[in-house]
This record gives sequence, C-alpha cells and structure tokens, in this order.
Amino acid sequence: MSRGTNQKFKFTYLMKMMQEKTDDDHALTMPQIMEELEKYGVTAERKSIYADFADMEKFGVEIIKEQIGRETYYHVGTRAFELAEVKLLVDAIQSSKFITQTKSRDLITKMKSFVSQYQGSTLQRQVIIDDRVKSMNENATYELPYEGAKEMLLVEDVDSKEYLAGLFNAMYDELPVHRRNPAKESRTRMIT
Repeated sequence: MSRGTNQKFKFTYLMKMMQEKTDDDHALTMPQIMEELEKYGVTAERKSIYADFADMEKFGVEIIKEQIGRETYYHVGTRAFELAEVKLLVDAIQSSKFITQTKSRDLITKMKSFVSQYQGSTLQRQVIIDDRVKSMNENATYELPYEGAKEMLLVEDVDSKEYLAGLFNAMYDELPVHRRNPAKESRTRMIT
C-alpha cells in the first residue's frame, strides 16, 4: 500500500475524526474510517488503526468496539465532558448577564469541541430568563487589579454616566444583600 502525503499526521487525524464524527449514537466501520483518513491524504491498514486506538486510550480517548450483525462499529466512549455537562455550561454562559451575545456565541462554539459534531448541533439553545439583559460591553474582561486580589471586571469607560448606570443595573441583582443587625441597632439607640 502506498503511503499518503500526510502519513505522519495519521494518529492526529484519526483521533480528531473519531472525536468529531462519533459518539454513543454515531459510529463508523473500519472501511468508513479508512475512507475518512484518505480525505486527509492518509493511508492506513487495519492493524495500524487498531494500534492507534490502543494508543488513544493513553490520551484518555476511549474507543468502543461494537458488533452489530456482521458489521463492527467504532466510536468514542467517554469524553472529558459528558453531553449533559456541556449543556449545563452552555446554559450558564447564555444566562450570564455579564457575557455579551457575541462572546456567548464564541464560547459556545469553543464548547462544541468537547462533543461530536452531531451533539454540538444541539448546543445552540436559547435560555430565556425574565428581566435579564445581556451585557452590551464587548470588551468585558476580568483582570487582577493588584497581586493577590480576586479577579474583577475591568471598567475603562468611567466617565460615561449612562455606561456606569447600565453596568450597575445589569449587576444589581447579583450584589450582596445588606443584612440588618437588630442587636447593633438597639445598642446604637441606647447610646444616643
């Protein structure tokens, strides 16, 4: 069998292909896997692919082999994140007030790399929360104001009254509630 032009990338392409195109509901046969590799300019024999599957286990990518009738199918088993976990993270991103719509879409696109292309198509969901307005600040970033500090939202446009009012209104519900201390108030009344 002649060697493909991208033979040195075979393992990388195989792992990428298996993670993108397979999941518990979508599997590939060995001829389909070999055909997909040929699209990348890689030729492979069955034995070398079996060896690559074993090596993938070392990288935390579990390949499951299933016999259905006369065909043998292969797909990725466990992933770094299960689909339910990725959906939870996507919902958190979409419902967050301080992340803009554009940044939300970008983050969700990145989250799709944790699941197959089929599962990824279900991630662009709409989470609607009453009275929740997404941030309009495209440059919302967290930074450390000084060493040892917690990350804080960087606000550069401090001279704009409208911007600061909008920022305050967007974060108001997440501000800590001041709790009254009745014992302290009674002592204050006695002293005065």
